[in-house]
Amino acid sequence: MTDMGMMRYFLGLEVLQTRDGIFISQKKFACDILKKFRMMNSKPVTTPIVERMKLSRDEQEKNVNVTAYKSFIGSLRRSKHIDIKYHKIQELVAEKEINVEHCSSESQVANIFTKPLKMETFFRLKKFIAMINVVDLV
Repeated sequence: MTDMGMMRYFLGLEVLQTRDGIFISQKKFACDILKKFRMMNSKPVTTPIVERMKLSRDEQEKNVNVTAYKSFIGSLRRSKHIDIKYHKIQELVAEKEINVEHCSSESQVANIFTKPLKMETFFRLKKFIAMINVVDLV
């Protein structure tokens, strides 16, 4: 094994190691995507996705059937392992070995990575995962 110094990249993530902690980002990946689609001069926005935006199929703004879309995406993500875990959880609940409690969408920290959010919600959840701007470190 060779000591190559401080880690800078790992699995496509940029790594910044300081006395304050280890910080990861995907700035290079984001810049590469912007370059690929010729959007480097686009106006930045706080949250990149508009909440409750209607999906459209073409220039005539014909709406996509959201239920069918979600069903299609769900079928792409489904796997044997998810099915096994889901049924095991159902079994444990039925046997009263675990109790599953509802957690509102507003409290789901993972939503920051998976859903379009209101700006206020985005910033509130951002605090829970200690996300900061790399610019603040310089």
